[in-house]
Amino acid sequence: MTRAAALLLMTGLLTGLACAAPAQAKTRTQTTVTMSGDVVVKALIADLAYFYRHAVRNAPQFALSGGNTSTGIADTERGISDAGLVSRVKLPDDPPDLVLTPVAESGICLITNLDNPLSNITRAEIQDMVAARVTNWSQIAGSKRTDAIVPVGREPFTGPARCSSRCSWTSPPSWRGRG
Repeated sequence: MTRAAALLLMTGLLTGLACAAPAQAKTRTQTTVTMSGDVVVKALIADLAYFYRHAVRNAPQFALSGGNTSTGIADTERGISDAGLVSRVKLPDDPPDLVLTPVAESGICLITNLDNPLSNITRAEIQDMVAARVTNWSQIAGSKRTDAIVPVGREPFTGPARCSSRCSWTSPPSWRGRG
């Protein structure tokens, strides 16, 4: 992400007090912006805040704390945080005054263990793994392993799951997130 894009994103984030905030957010003078919630979103916002603070004169401090999406939403609704760090779309049972402002989308990256180097895995092989047509590493060309592929899914409303569902899979993922 370019510095200009990061600054623009951070400005937009600060203008609306960001990712998840009540529609009728309290107006107050502050020198610290507090945010809590999803740890992956926290890492992104921490980087953006760093560049923002170095580019903008008299920029506020940022107090970021982790947890998960539910923590961010609850903290924001109770006024503990100025903004929640959320990694999903708004759900029907979320507070009605909740406003989500997207700042990024998740990406998906397939990684394998160093003991299972796969330098030429194909999109078709990945599609077969996602659709559970391939269930053992021995079915993947170049794999030295012979054990079962252990799928790790995400709940359907998370960023990675939404991104995956928009990919050109020939069939939907066969596994779902764990509890």
